[in-house]
Amino acid sequence: MEFSAGQNTKTNLKRFKHRNIMISLLWQIAGYLKLVFTHLKLKPVTHDYKDILFFAVTPNQFNVLRPVAEEIENLSYVFITSKTLANEMISVGVRSEHIEIGTKQLFQLCIVHLLRLKALFSIFISNNKLFFLRGKSIFSVHFWIIYHLNILKEIRPRLVVVANDHNAETRSLVEACKLMDIPTAYVQHAEVSQRFHSLDFNISFLHGQHSLEIYKKCDKRRSNLSSPPIKRYYCLVGSMRLKDQKNHERSTQTNNKMRMGLLIKGTDDLSDICNYIRHLTQYGEVIIRPHPNMRFDDLKKNLNKNFTSSLFYSDPGKQSSADFLVDLNAVISGNSTMLLEAAMIGVLPVYVEKMSAGASDYYGFVENGVAVLAEDVLSISLEDLKKSYNHKFEIDAIKYYIDTYGGPMFRNEPKFVSQKIFEYLEGKTEGFLSFEVQ
Repeated sequence: MEFSAGQNTKTNLKRFKHRNIMISLLWQIAGYLKLVFTHLKLKPVTHDYKDILFFAVTPNQFNVLRPVAEEIENLSYVFITSKTLANEMISVGVRSEHIEIGTKQLFQLCIVHLLRLKALFSIFISNNKLFFLRGKSIFSVHFWIIYHLNILKEIRPRLVVVANDHNAETRSLVEACKLMDIPTAYVQHAEVSQRFHSLDFNISFLHGQHSLEIYKKCDKRRSNLSSPPIKRYYCLVGSMRLKDQKNHERSTQTNNKMRMGLLIKGTDDLSDICNYIRHLTQYGEVIIRPHPNMRFDDLKKNLNKNFTSSLFYSDPGKQSSADFLVDLNAVISGNSTMLLEAAMIGVLPVYVEKMSAGASDYYGFVENGVAVLAEDVLSISLEDLKKSYNHKFEIDAIKYYIDTYGGPMFRNEPKFVSQKIFEYLEGKTEGFLSFEVQ
């Protein structure tokens, strides 16, 4: 099994270089046990046949697949998701089932762990730091394979749809589908780089030409033990996150008060974040938005300890990126797809090299003219931010990433994807392009 932590070993170790490996190992073990026992039920829910199985375990994945599922007509579907997304899914009316395993699956999991001890030991010997720092991901492959094989046997879907191509839970689902000869579809949820995996799906819905070119370069990175579907199709369909995107509403008056969005990731040091906030607040209001995989309440608590005045936050679990961006002057971030979303509505996207976690210009936004470069947040001046009043981006630069930008399908992407899914299941592939690598 190849997934992000395994394929990108060097980068992963660099990201976690400040962690104590023994403490991290304890957290990895605790995290894995929590994964297993959170989803353990004495009588897990059984599932009926459905045409389509949507699978999402993070808010980012869910927010991409939800609008597609809402457009599905004349086909039955089930949305499998983690419990952390349960309330959100109920509120938007998406038919969903939670991830659950029973005692039978728990017994199977124990057997698999025993059978794989030798392989796990070889991983430990070859790279013990990766094992200590990403052990949960390595162990979780076993959990997900057991779960996926059982759920696929119950639902017997004609198509499985995912919005991630590199995490352990998704990679194991793709391999389970290959084993059971079930077609898979991939709906891109964020921009990609050459560190990503090969495009091993029957059909792929990509943002634009940039993604297509990158994935062709990634094709050689496939595991020697894995093979792609015999026939791979793709469509350039833009981003599903744009359906709810709103027109920019901030004032165009050139005053000295700015509204800035500061995007935070787990690789950013707390002391650095505090310095960023102190620097930017001299120019106006700063809204802090952490990555969805961060613990929002913990970050908020830790930051508030360092400031006497109130800070402003955007909770990614409650506020959409569209609502967050709509009245900002600028978005300041390391590598984030939100920089591209900001550019599309006229918000100044500032890429900060110091916040890149060692992956310089990961998505090529600076190189391709989508974002402006700052070496450090502390080097950003008021004059830099005032450029947001009249900064314009080349349409072709954005269209390179988002194929639908400015066209008739812009902000109607989910409906188009749902139509293409229906066509594929009807055996109609004329509207797809063949993914081929020379």
